[in-house]
Amino acid sequence: MGSFSHLLIYLWLTMPFSAAFLDFSACVFPFVYKNKTYPTCTKDGSRTDQLWCATTSNYDKGHRWKPCYEKEHGGNTDGQPCVFPFVYKGRKFYTCTDEHVRPRMFWCATTNNFDKDRKWSYCADTILIKKPSHDANPERTPCDPSASNRIQM
Repeated sequence: MGSFSHLLIYLWLTMPFSAAFLDFSACVFPFVYKNKTYPTCTKDGSRTDQLWCATTSNYDKGHRWKPCYEKEHGGNTDGQPCVFPFVYKGRKFYTCTDEHVRPRMFWCATTNNFDKDRKWSYCADTILIKKPSHDANPERTPCDPSASNRIQM
């Protein structure tokens, strides 16, 4: 019983709002939260200053969210960094893909040839953009798997 109550406390602390639903699908960018559009993960509304994103285009309507990962995680390589480009099913990918994954989550190969090595990680939801050293607030950008140059036949 104790571990279940700890889980409930953790979820309550990490949720943007108590009426929200934790989801493990991919982030949807941009998304709307409190009538404001967010192009990447945010800490707005988080009780623990944790980055999060909506998993629908409008959080205000669906109340679905997930914590954001700032680096690769999981997979069968325990979060090893992505290698780009990588070969999957004979095609070159230059960014993460959600092909053949349900629920929709983005992944990448951790070697240059997934077809041969079968090594992979889930992708980060957001990345830090390096800014000049005098700027104390780094900018974030979503990892955009819908980029038009993601696949080369």
